[in-house]
Parts: sequence; structure tokens; C-alpha cells
Amino acid sequence: MTATSRPHWAVLSFVDLAEPGAPRTHVLEFGRALLDYADVTLVNPTSQERAGAEGIEYTQVTNLHIGNPARFWNLPSVFVATAGCLRRLHRRRPLDVVYIRDDHRALAAYVWTRYASVRAVVEVNGSVRAEEPIHQPTRSGWRAWVWFRKLTALVFLRSCGYCMADRVVVVADGLRQELVSQYGVPPAKVGVFANGANVKLFTPLDPVECKRKLALDPRRRYIGFVGNMYKWQGVDDLIAAFSATAVEHADAQLLIVGDGVEAPNLKALVQRLGLMARVDFVGRVPYSEVVHYINACEFCVGAFNEMRQQSPCSPLKVYEYLACGKPVLASDLVEIRFIAENGVGALFPVGKIDAMAAGLQVMLSLPRQEIEAMGARARRLVVERFTWEATAKAVFDFVNSKRVAGHS
Repeated sequence: MTATSRPHWAVLSFVDLAEPGAPRTHVLEFGRALLDYADVTLVNPTSQERAGAEGIEYTQVTNLHIGNPARFWNLPSVFVATAGCLRRLHRRRPLDVVYIRDDHRALAAYVWTRYASVRAVVEVNGSVRAEEPIHQPTRSGWRAWVWFRKLTALVFLRSCGYCMADRVVVVADGLRQELVSQYGVPPAKVGVFANGANVKLFTPLDPVECKRKLALDPRRRYIGFVGNMYKWQGVDDLIAAFSATAVEHADAQLLIVGDGVEAPNLKALVQRLGLMARVDFVGRVPYSEVVHYINACEFCVGAFNEMRQQSPCSPLKVYEYLACGKPVLASDLVEIRFIAENGVGALFPVGKIDAMAAGLQVMLSLPRQEIEAMGARARRLVVERFTWEATAKAVFDFVNSKRVAGHS
């Protein structure tokens, strides 16, 4: 790379970019923000037509179906396709960095970077030991034994990547501690960088106008949740806590935006509690429309339960809520204690429904001017500290620092 040329980064992931959700958001937002500092090529199995990666150079890993990542017999073909794609990309224009979203299917990318003398960086967004059992159905007998062996192999493949990478980027300090203590990754090789928000898209809007646009009741004060409905999101706890405050605050309405495996159970819970008229399930909406739902709310909630506590994280939804100028009521996770420290919301003990209900009560009782002041601080905090541009710049500087000698 000459003094005047821009570095060339390949951002490799096996995320289904046609599937809305936090992984897709992270890949695309980080890739676009990184364009301020490098030329970026996204490398992914999703077809370009379905990926929605406008504004970024895109290369598809061809002859490869994303499929079920637990099917280990597909790995040889995945390795060959990935290495071949990177080799062709490198021939067209030499790569300086291959930035890999942590995935056992990416092992060939680490091996190829060693061969080609290209720096490899791995981004770790969660604990594989904690998250894989959460996302998989309960097994027993020989099926449990087989799954445990698969999980062991998965952890081994990922640990190989951590060792071969020149740098490791994590989203929470708890992940850094896990990689150092359990995988033997040198501490100086690991950098901690929280997720961010797209502050151009997620911006404060007039709540009255948002309610009108979405055909929501203008007389209601909406409490918002946006996200995929996994068990660790704690939406069932949120519904239970809301039921304890719904009678006293007759104008409060719970607005749940998103979908997922827990959706049928959550709807059944609402019916059992007699809250059908007080809880709105919107379902999945386009990413560009999420901002309107957040802005229609009085405040938003992150009700993460004990499952989430097992895997340190940097929840995207929290930054997007705050970017819209909405106070946040959330579980007391280490990674988001800045909410209370900066006066942009309140925290309650993880998994304590009574405490969450008390938090809802307090938030619903606050004077409007106090809610608005809290929201203004929230917006300012995100703009100053938690933008994707700030995250991309910090990661770029870390990768190019001299703290650790790479193999290139």
C-alpha cells in the first residue's frame, strides 16, 4: 500500500443479508461507516440482489448456500468457496485486511490470509458457548450427545480463528475476558468497541406525526420494544411487568415490533393475562421504518433476562432507542450501565419482574418535561460517543496500531 492509496478491506460474513435483524444491520452499517477510512468489499454468500448492500462494493461467495451452520459435512465446500473468492478478489486488487465476523465456517479465510500475507481481524459479537445452546431446541439422549460434540467442534474451529487472527475485535469487555481466560488470546491483541447507531436514520421525530403515519392511537402513551423475539430478550417478563401497571395507567400501551420464535408464546401470554387491547404486536417491519415506531413511543425497554447475562453483548436496539431521543428502561447489564450513569433512563435487576414493573411505574409517572430532557441527553450521548462512524474509526485505528506484530 502506497502512502497515498486507501487500504482495501474485505468484510467477510456468513450472515444471511436478506434476513432482517441485528447481524445484518451490524454488517451493513459497519461496512458503510468504514468507507470513510478504507475501500470496502463485502464478501457474503447472499446474492447481491437480496443483500441490500447499496453503496458498498459487493462480492458473492458463489456456489455456496448459507444453509444450516450446524451441518459440518458442508464445511469442505464452504472452505474451498471462501478461499477461492478471497483469492480472486485479491488478484483484482490486493487486500490489506480481511475483517471476519466470527463464524466457524470462516476458518479457510484465516488460513488464506496466512498464505497471502494479508492481515486477518475477527469480530466477536457474543459467547459461542453461551449463545448456541440458547438458539438450539432442547435435546435429550443421543441427540444431546451429538449436539454437544458439534458444539465442541464449533468452539474448536472458532478458537483456531482467534489464534490465527492479527487482531480480535469484541463488543463487550466480558467477551474480552472470556477470550483471554478461556481461549488464551493475548490481551493486547483484543480491542473492545461497542456497537453504534445510524444517527442519520435514527433521529428524533415528532411523536404525534409518527402515530398518525402508523395509524396508532394518538391518545395512547406507547412503551416500545423493537427486536427479534428470542427467549433472552425477556419480552415475556416485560408483558408480565406491564400487566402490573396497566390498570393504574389506563392510557399506557405496549408496542412490540418484530418477530421470532417466541412470538406465538408471547401472544398466548397476552391473551391469558387479558391484555389483548393493551398490547400491540406489529410484526416485522422494514429497517427504514423502525425509526417511526421508536419515535411514536414515550420510552423504550430492554428487558434482557438471565440468558442474555450469560453472554456479554452490546445491544443495537439500545443505541437506536437513544439516538431517537427516547429514554430507556433496561436490565442492569454491565455493558449498558452508561444509561443510568448519564441520566438517559433507568435500570432494574436482571430477571426481576417486580422491579421492572416498578420501573415502568416510575417512567410513566415522570413529568413530560423530564422525559424530554432525558431524551435530549440520550440523543446527545449517542451522537458524541456511539455512532457507527466512531466505531469504524476506532476499529480502523486499532487494526493499524503497532501494539501487536502481525504476520504480514
